Amino acid sequence: FNKSAKRQVKIWDMKNMEKPIYSNVVDQQSSVLLPYIDIDTNMFYMYGKGDGSVMFNELVNDNRVLYQLGSFRDPEPQKGGAFMPKRGLDTTKCEVARFFKLTKNSVIPVSFVVPRKTGSTIFQSDIYPDTDAGVPALSAEEFMAGGKGVNPTKSMDPSSSGAGPAAVAFEAKKPYGELVTENEQLKARIAELEKKLASTKREEGVERGLRDRRVLMHDII
Repeated sequence: FNKSAKRQVKIWDMKNMEKPIYSNVVDQQSSVLLPYIDIDTNMFYMYGKGDGSVMFNELVNDNRVLYQLGSFRDPEPQKGGAFMPKRGLDTTKCEVARFFKLTKNSVIPVSFVVPRKTGSTIFQSDIYPDTDAGVPALSAEEFMAGGKGVNPTKSMDPSSSGAGPAAVAFEAKKPYGELVTENEQLKARIAELEKKLASTKREEGVERGLRDRRVLMHDII
């Protein structure tokens, strides 16, 4: 927000944070704009709580920095929202983003589509570069050991989308009730073994005592 309570977009170069390389007044609303950047295509989306719109722009490497492309407008205000991972987009419809708009009573999917007629038959590689595969670059042990890595990517082409990195297998944890039952069973087994061990020790003590008495009686005789 500026001094006139108008919403602004500012972009800085991380190598020089003294002043922004881009600054522009968007509109005058009370809600804070939430940004989302598609790093694959350099698309920059903005939406705000209480707004009914989602603005989309393009980040470019020239003096303009940001090109305003348009916005999706809806009279129903949104309480929030999130973008779906690009792995789930419909490439045959040239869908480049899907926003899930949270309202008071529902979640509304909003698709952003590039108007191309050949998208249903020919894969559009220029708008679908390889994207994050959703697979971690490092294991927990590697990360704790100070390792560094880059998240694997996968193709968005439906004909080769299955050729990405292998998914991570997660083992579901047992529910608390099952863990309590298992713990009680283990305690009972430990008590049983301790009882058996004590009985064995008593038997060994009795046998040792009888053996000592036999030796003593033999010596006396």
